[in-house]
Amino acid sequence: MAKQYETVIGLEVHIELATKTKIFCGCSTEFGGAPNTHTCPVCTGMPGSLPVLNKQVVEYAMAIGLATNCKITQVCKFDRKNYFYPDNPQNYQISQLYLPIARDGYVEIESGSGKKKVRIHEMHMEEDAGKLVHDEWMILHLSIITEAVCHL
Repeated sequence: MAKQYETVIGLEVHIELATKTKIFCGCSTEFGGAPNTHTCPVCTGMPGSLPVLNKQVVEYAMAIGLATNCKITQVCKFDRKNYFYPDNPQNYQISQLYLPIARDGYVEIESGSGKKKVRIHEMHMEEDAGKLVHDEWMILHLSIITEAVCHL
């Protein structure tokens, strides 16, 4: 029988960059502060507030793009994706949906049959949502559901 289909598996990998401030404002990225202490009008999407891109985020993204053999694009832009999640007070996420910072790269890995290239379609920058903290019952409940799903 002729091979009609090729199996292609895609992964979306998120990396948190080790910057001292958030991607679009000067608020701290330090973990563990009291609720709502690392926020400002930009983080919360207040009318009239304007995001300012963190230069270090761009430098790190470009370095990762180069390290993964990507082509660094000459023009990239940010878009707003609307999300209505309780950990996202803006109700949108600023992301590079259409014109990312890097494209068409690869990482070489060793396998049983020699070296293989894992292709990278694109690499984009985006802000991450906040962190929801639940009570112990909720955390236990979520981990039980996760284990049940993982073992199916």
